[in-house]
Amino acid sequence: MNKIYVILSLFLFIACNDDKGNYDYDAINEVLVKLDEEIGIRLQDTVLEIRPELSQSLLQNEENLEFIWLHSIVNTNIENDDKRDTIGYEKSIKWKIDPAEKNFKYGHYFRFIVKDKATGIDYRYNTTLKIVKPYHGAWMVLHKQDGVTKLGAVEYIGRNMEVCNDAYYRESGKHLQGNPLCLGVEYGFLQAYGTGDNNLFLVVTDVPNEAGIYCQWEKFRKVDSMSRMVAPSYRSSFNYQDVKNFDGVSNNYGNILISEGTLYQSPTAMKWYRAHVDEAVTGTVDLSCGTKVGFASMFYDKAGKRFLFYYAPNRNSDWHSNLFPEDKDNPAQYKLSLIPTRDLNITTTDPNKLSADKEVLYVGTGYNYDASMNNQMMCYGFAQSVEKDSCYVYEFRSYGLGNSSQAAFSGFYPIKTPENLDTESCFASSKPYNGILFYAAGDKVYRLDFIQTGGKATPIYTHPGGKAKIMKFAFKDKWDDKLDYSAYEHDLNRSLGVVFEMPDGTSELVILNLATTGKVGDDGEVWPAIQVHKGFGDVKDILFL
Repeated sequence: MNKIYVILSLFLFIACNDDKGNYDYDAINEVLVKLDEEIGIRLQDTVLEIRPELSQSLLQNEENLEFIWLHSIVNTNIENDDKRDTIGYEKSIKWKIDPAEKNFKYGHYFRFIVKDKATGIDYRYNTTLKIVKPYHGAWMVLHKQDGVTKLGAVEYIGRNMEVCNDAYYRESGKHLQGNPLCLGVEYGFLQAYGTGDNNLFLVVTDVPNEAGIYCQWEKFRKVDSMSRMVAPSYRSSFNYQDVKNFDGVSNNYGNILISEGTLYQSPTAMKWYRAHVDEAVTGTVDLSCGTKVGFASMFYDKAGKRFLFYYAPNRNSDWHSNLFPEDKDNPAQYKLSLIPTRDLNITTTDPNKLSADKEVLYVGTGYNYDASMNNQMMCYGFAQSVEKDSCYVYEFRSYGLGNSSQAAFSGFYPIKTPENLDTESCFASSKPYNGILFYAAGDKVYRLDFIQTGGKATPIYTHPGGKAKIMKFAFKDKWDDKLDYSAYEHDLNRSLGVVFEMPDGTSELVILNLATTGKVGDDGEVWPAIQVHKGFGDVKDILFL
């Protein structure tokens, strides 16, 4: 039987080959549809019209065509969704977006079906509507241009990158009046201001009633003012014209800022209290830089030439923004303190007493040395000798600052002064990189491997005509898992923003999306690894929101 089957199959094959070309084929009308696979739009009260572009290979009009639109909130497998809706029979549809709608959905899935009555063929096309919270997953730029303080933005909406020189004016129709000082964000859900799962956004100018929290997804509606956010006990002494170095991770870890060299800490809701200082910290304290690192915060005191830390693991605070319970929000046992002495500490130098020739240029979050514990982070301090051709990296363990089971001061690395580095250089670090700092000097950004003997600086990017001024990672630590940043595409812990001043007085924001090696990585499916955004003024601060 098998042999007969093979012979018969062979006969049929030969017969078909002999007959090839003896038939005439009639051309069939083909319908072509152009419809974006994904449509991105910022959340707003509006009506969106979706208009496919149609063409046919043989026919000129569309009298032979019928249209059907299906809708689902589940996924693109629409016709298998029992709860799908038929929402239209026209070539285009209009879709109402109402932010006040109960159970509002940010994702919608549509199927456009074109029926050709002349051929009996159906054509099916899918498109996804993604509604994006305004300025979520955006780079914000606080700058001054032509005498006006502006809040710029770089947004990633669907497959469009939208750059705005002054998003605040575009949304509110007003200009900020004060001089720009800094930006800040408290990540994650906060009940204090009814922000849901949106981040709290802090914009600071030197006008106390203007500086404060702005609701970015409600056209930058003013929510609270710095003049009220400082706890009543400290309002009279707080210098609202000198606010810098804001840093925060999430509402569980608290936030910090420095005003006039003094530490102010906030356990939650951005309520600011002057931090207590331990009795062992003698003399004048003048903090020049600092960072959040897990439950701890690290600082450099340029007056006392020493590192100091603030450790507050128990955030048993009251989230109500209008309540200021000092005993809960600013308990006396949490103090700005000297680096603790531990048996496991490095003893080759004293972080509580730096030599006269050293000046610390940077304090920043480092490597997450215990992936199972998000609060166990390294912290790096970078110092330069003013007398020698040398630099030094101090390494601290955040958990060891408050727990004697680990070293508090865990590493000290003398290195040669890296290429082009000086006191005007800017620095950044992030938890994926062990033993690596990034610095920018002049027109170049460098990866600095400081654990390597003598240190090794490798240029990773050169900006034509620019001089680096500010540098920050989008995220140097973890973020709230409820916040969806998938539209950004690149790894937020490896996405580095750098501001370059240009000869014509403008500034350019460069986004470098790095690989695991610390070099510039590969382009994404949508967004390139290197992005250059031009036309900003004198930039004071940047922030990934």
